[in-house]
Amino acid sequence: MCGFSLKRDGAVGVLHLSSGRSSLTLDDLAALARLLEEAGREPQLRVLLFSGPAGTFCAGGDLADFLRCQDLDILEGVVRRFMRALAFADKTMIAAVDGAAIGLGMTMLLHFDLVFASSTSTFAAPFTDLGLIPEAGSTLLAPACLGRMKAFQVLCLGETLNAAEADRLGLAIKVDGDVSAQALDTARLLARKPAAALAATRRFLRGDLNTLSARIDAEIAHFRTQLEDAHTVRRLSRITRLAGAHRSAAA
Repeated sequence: MCGFSLKRDGAVGVLHLSSGRSSLTLDDLAALARLLEEAGREPQLRVLLFSGPAGTFCAGGDLADFLRCQDLDILEGVVRRFMRALAFADKTMIAAVDGAAIGLGMTMLLHFDLVFASSTSTFAAPFTDLGLIPEAGSTLLAPACLGRMKAFQVLCLGETLNAAEADRLGLAIKVDGDVSAQALDTARLLARKPAAALAATRRFLRGDLNTLSARIDAEIAHFRTQLEDAHTVRRLSRITRLAGAHRSAAA
């Protein structure tokens, strides 16, 4: 379980992933969805800032936890609720990345308005190596952000982007100094802007969310069929066992 904490800095909500080396369990996704939904109902909250510990911003979804879920309806519902909360969040969202953003840790960033990354940060989405389809609407958002060919390299070949490449492609803004300080300063600046003008501009920049919503639903439906496939489940079980053994050996 990843775990996180939320602190207030005036009109900025600072959400810190407390253990980036762990992945996001279904409980984590449900809690994050609730937080995003509740934030949307707080008019005094203008900006959400996500950060993680140095080394690993977020290692993605916890596949072992997903495989332990006996009811795919529950799993699908939790994942869909989180993805929709992310896609339809009406607060300005900023991320401070200081390390690796992997899988969902990367694809969720495509929904953020600004992503600041330290010079040592990396971005990877090795879904096809797992036998899975990318999620969070990334099959729609990644080509728009990176270009179709680079999106194919990242999502299908599993190519890892460094901070300089992410900056050049428009996925993140490379920061040579203190990435958390830069992100917080920017969040505070945005929180002081006229709220209605900022919200309207952000809404128009984000474009047609109905198309995005449909793509998220299609990806989730395909993800479910993959978890119903015995060959894919065996592959994922083997990968999660090896990953667990590696973590135990490193401890």
